[in-house]
Amino acid sequence: AGPLNIGGRVVDIEFDPINPQNVYAGLATGGVFKSTDMGANWFAVLDEAAVLTVGDIAIDPINPNIVYVGTGEPNGGHNNFPGGGIYKSTDAGISWNFLGLGNTVSIGRVIVHPVNTNIIYLTAVGSYFSPNPERGVYKSTDGGLTWEQNLFLTDSTGAIDIVIDPNNP
Repeated sequence: AGPLNIGGRVVDIEFDPINPQNVYAGLATGGVFKSTDMGANWFAVLDEAAVLTVGDIAIDPINPNIVYVGTGEPNGGHNNFPGGGIYKSTDAGISWNFLGLGNTVSIGRVIVHPVNTNIIYLTAVGSYFSPNPERGVYKSTDGGLTWEQNLFLTDSTGAIDIVIDPNNP
């Protein structure tokens, strides 16, 4: 609970699909916290990242030890801060690897394919204050090692959300 002395925003909460005792919470400017007792207690798991603004968290639906965090709060406003790309943990948040896309500024959604978990999509809102050609929808087919910009409209039009049809991914 808290902070009690300043305002704060939780931008995403994700439950481990296999063990719901494990919960991740992404904060607008505070990184990622994890609970292993369904939210009774929390501890920081992304404190070493260069940027602690969080846009979205995604957990691999088959291997929940794999967790993705897109940085940069996607909720428009005068006091949100830019992100620095996407991070991946393969050990349930103990350690993190930077996967790139640092110029996307703000990642609104990260989603993992329900069957082929090497396929990941993410949406990039981009900068709120200037043109940014890294906006749009990105796709990885190798677990986030490389990314392809699959949808781009303009350097002033970003994407904030995406879903996968569970009946026809």
